[in-house]
Amino acid sequence: MKKTPRFSRIAAALAGAVLGLVAFATPAAAHGKEYLFTHTFKIENGQAIATITPNKDLPAAEEVTLVSYFAPRPEYSVPQYLFDSEIGTLKDKDGVVTLTVDVPDCNTQVDLFFGGKDDIIDPFDGKSMYGDKKLGEKTGLGGRSKGPQAWFNGGTKACAQPAVQAVAACDGSVDVQLSNNGKLSKYDVEFRVKATGLDKKVKVAPGKGDTVHVPAGAGKITVSAPGMADFTYTWARPDNCVPAAAGENDCTNVTVTVTNPEGNTPAKAEVTYGSETKTTTVAGGSSQLVTFPAGEATTATVKYPEIAGSETVTVQIKKADCPAPTTPSTTAPTTTPTDNPTTTPPTTTPEETPSETASETPDVPVTTEPADEDGELALTGAAAGTVAGGAALLLVVGLGLFFMARRRKVNFKA
Repeated sequence: MKKTPRFSRIAAALAGAVLGLVAFATPAAAHGKEYLFTHTFKIENGQAIATITPNKDLPAAEEVTLVSYFAPRPEYSVPQYLFDSEIGTLKDKDGVVTLTVDVPDCNTQVDLFFGGKDDIIDPFDGKSMYGDKKLGEKTGLGGRSKGPQAWFNGGTKACAQPAVQAVAACDGSVDVQLSNNGKLSKYDVEFRVKATGLDKKVKVAPGKGDTVHVPAGAGKITVSAPGMADFTYTWARPDNCVPAAAGENDCTNVTVTVTNPEGNTPAKAEVTYGSETKTTTVAGGSSQLVTFPAGEATTATVKYPEIAGSETVTVQIKKADCPAPTTPSTTAPTTTPTDNPTTTPPTTTPEETPSETASETPDVPVTTEPADEDGELALTGAAAGTVAGGAALLLVVGLGLFFMARRRKVNFKA
């Protein structure tokens, strides 16, 4: 029984010690003490807004900072990179300081803490922490400011801006250009490029780009990356790869020249001039000539049936300066037809005509004899009688002279 008071005193002492420790560890606000500051904190319309008000005059000015970060995930994660910040100075009682920072349109963390520029952690890697510098009733040594927890973690997408662009070549291949740049690009982006016979992963650093070459015939291309919808592309011939055509008329033929640019896949062309159509295939970097007989048409059409989306092309036919038709130097005689056509006999000589002979000797009939062996026509009619008489006279004179010469010698001198 004597020991009872002793144990009671010991128990009372232990109880008092426990109560003292609890009192020491309990925040001042729990005992009705005033906070040194009060604050508000909210996230709205892409911004974080905080107000801080001293509850009494401060012996020295104190800085407070609001910061926002890019974050790899919507919950707490590192590394984080500074996006925006604003610093205010606390001094007089009821002197309200309002701080506003932009919040990235991606995963983020926002903190309101006591401190200035030198106290901002960038990048935030988790090794250094704001700790009890943060404002909030449950922070630090019982809290210095009355208000909500002044920090935030959240977001709906990755803080990166992956972009994809497909550049088609004339030969059917595609260069897939991958980029990771823009205001939100703070983290590596891993792209995955897939096509027939191709499955490649490419990591692109912030502010950088890379290119994946997809060979011809790979079919549909799909590119995926965090933070973007899948990108798909199927090769289509670029406008600058469509063959060109020109035409010319040389007065004899119309020639349409189809030219396929260097690097193109072979192109099938259907060329129409007038009512005739001809088909040819033109290899890349070469030309083909399609020829038609020249006609009155001044245009031709060219169609590329194997080029998707291509339109029929109208080609103007350039006509050469054609020579004028040749005019004959002599004019053929014209004959006026009559009701009773007659045949005019051929003339015998240029000097004599049957009509003249007939008019001089109308009583002597004129007959046409066959030509002799030398091709000369025999003389007939009055002209023939005159010649015969002269010949007979000469024969008589010659015979007389012959007989006289025999009877006496006669000398003739020229």
